[in-house]
Amino acid sequence: MNIFYFFLKHKKTALFLIFLTFVISTSVIGNSFKNPPSNPSIPTTPIPLNSSTSGSKIPIPEIKSSPLLQTSQLGTVTFSLSNVSFPASLTTYKVLSYGIDPAQAQNIAKSFSLNTPPQIIDNNLYVWVSEDTTKSLSAYLDSGLLIYTNSLIPGQGDTSISIMRSDSDIKRVAENFLQKQTYLGKDLTIDKILYHKGEEISQPVKDISSATFFEVTLKRTINSIPIFYQYATSDSASVIISSLGIVRKFSYVFLSYQPFDNRQLLPIEEAKQKIQNGEGTIVSYGDNHGADVSSLLSTNINSVELAYLNDNTTGFLSPIFVFTGTANSPTSTNVPIVIYLPALR
Repeated sequence: MNIFYFFLKHKKTALFLIFLTFVISTSVIGNSFKNPPSNPSIPTTPIPLNSSTSGSKIPIPEIKSSPLLQTSQLGTVTFSLSNVSFPASLTTYKVLSYGIDPAQAQNIAKSFSLNTPPQIIDNNLYVWVSEDTTKSLSAYLDSGLLIYTNSLIPGQGDTSISIMRSDSDIKRVAENFLQKQTYLGKDLTIDKILYHKGEEISQPVKDISSATFFEVTLKRTINSIPIFYQYATSDSASVIISSLGIVRKFSYVFLSYQPFDNRQLLPIEEAKQKIQNGEGTIVSYGDNHGADVSSLLSTNINSVELAYLNDNTTGFLSPIFVFTGTANSPTSTNVPIVIYLPALR
């Protein structure tokens, strides 16, 4: 009510204030169109490290132990390792984003030969569908998840048909597919191949001749060093291939990162000593992640590799040693086990 009475009593002043507000608002809006806020695209490959920031503090990676395992003790530890050597130092990386922008999504769609305009859903989900509706690409901009599908049924005499008879056949199809996706496939390597019969969610089978499709899981790497996640998982992408050699589905999580600094690594002998001292974290034990196992009697480590851990918490890709082997408990023997150990000195 006070504002109402002010306008009644001071009409000329009120009209002047309204005019002044209009002028200021018009000027601000006009400048915003002339100088829109910058929105740089997220890099798809690591940015070169321009200056050395050695010694910078980065968070200790958060490593989660096997969910159901009730012990952190490895028991008596023995090593059956072949001669291994690792670099004295390694670059750490800072995660920039998992998301992608519309321009990047459009480029990715073109790499799949999808040139139709996208359907935009909630400004986050972009969907491209081929003119014959047999192929599609879904791009979730906020998470960077990409899902490509191909439902094309090959006809007689189709040169794309190549019956899968061995792992070599499956790898060849997967690698040929990745090579064509130059925007995505450069940092991916084949991890393992699973045979499935029936639906895609069916349990794996051992006989390749009875399989109806094949699941090729892929590792993301940086300069040939793989990226691992919690609980000893390394799958960041997968390719589903039919028994006729047609890529039916491709899933990929887009990740942008840049070099942070170069750090000294633990010598492998020092890392082994830390494992024997109980400083490693058991991240996987058997198929059920260690259910109902309260203690381990002994552990034999038969392999180790250097990897980056993306813990989805600290915002960094930090070097770790991944130790694998078998362990014995009071109720089971030779159970597969995976142990993570931070590799920075």
